[in-house]
Amino acid sequence: MNSRTIIEQAIAKTGRRRSEIKALYLRDKDIYQLPLGVFDGCVQLQTIDLSNNKISKIPPGIFNGCPQLRILHLNNNMIFKLLSGTFHGYNQLLKLDLSHNHISTLPSDIFDVENQLQELYLNYNTITTLSPSAFDKCIHLVELRLYRNQIARLYSNMFSQCRQLKKLSLNCNRIIELPMGIFSRCEQLKSLSLVRNQITELFPGTFDGCRCLLVLLLDDNKITELYSGVFDGCSQLIFLSLAYNPITRLFHNVFDGVNQLRTLYINGTPCKQIHKTTMDYLIQSNTRMENAICDRPFDRNSVLVDDSPIIEYEYCKGHMN
Repeated sequence: MNSRTIIEQAIAKTGRRRSEIKALYLRDKDIYQLPLGVFDGCVQLQTIDLSNNKISKIPPGIFNGCPQLRILHLNNNMIFKLLSGTFHGYNQLLKLDLSHNHISTLPSDIFDVENQLQELYLNYNTITTLSPSAFDKCIHLVELRLYRNQIARLYSNMFSQCRQLKKLSLNCNRIIELPMGIFSRCEQLKSLSLVRNQITELFPGTFDGCRCLLVLLLDDNKITELYSGVFDGCSQLIFLSLAYNPITRLFHNVFDGVNQLRTLYINGTPCKQIHKTTMDYLIQSNTRMENAICDRPFDRNSVLVDDSPIIEYEYCKGHMN
C-alpha cells in the first residue's frame, strides 16, 4: 500500500470531515513519503504524529493545508536532509520533534521570521555543522535539544536571538570550546547541559548573561583547571556538576558572582588543591559536595594552611554538609 493511501485511510477512519479533524496519529504506519496535497483541507488539524515511519524527505509546503498545526512529530524516521524553507509558513507551530533521524546539517533558513516555535528536538541525529544563524529566527524558543549529535563547533552569537530559551541540551557532542559570550543573551536560561564533550577550558565570561541559570552540567569533559570568576554571571546557580573531568585544582574565588551554590559534584576528578577563598565560599554557603570529599563532617581546623595561596586538601569518599 502506498503512502498516500495509508494517510487517506487514516483520515477516513477518524469518522470526521477533513475540516473537523484536530489530531492525526500516523505512528508506525510504514509511511515512506509525504505526497503533496495529502493534508489539504485539514484546516483545524493541530497535532500530527508521523513518528516511527520511513520518511526520508519533508517537502516544503507539505503542511500548508494545516494552518492551525501546533505539534508535529517526525521523530524516528529516515530524514537525512532539511531543505531551505522546509518549515516556512507554519506560523502556529509550537513543537517540532525531529529526533532520531539522520540529519547532518541545519540550514539557516528552514524557519521563517514569523515562526512561534517553542520546542525544537534535534537530538539523536548526525549533525556536524550548525550555521551561525541557524536559530536566529527562533525567537520564541523555550527548549532546544541538540544532544547525541557530532557538533564540534559553536559560534559566539548563535543563540543571541533565543532570549526566551530556558533549557538547552548539548550532551554527547564533540564540542571543544565555548566561545566567549555565547550565552550572553540567554537571560532566561535555567538548565544547560554539556555532558560528554571535549571541552578543555572554561574562561571567565563564558557564562555572562546566565543570570537565571539554576543547573549547569559539565560532566565528563577534559577540563583541568577552574579559574577565578569563571561562573561570574550565574548568580542563581544552585547545582553544578564537574564530575569525571581531569580537574587538578580550583583557583581563588572560582565561585565569585554565585550567590549560593547548593550542590557541587566533583567525584571522579583528581582534584587535590582548593584555594582558601574558594574553600571558604563552599563552607559559608553550606555547599553539599556529593560523593566527593571526606568521610566525616567538614572541619575547617583540619585544613592545613601554609604561607602559599593554595590550600592542600586530600579528597576521599563521603560528603560535606
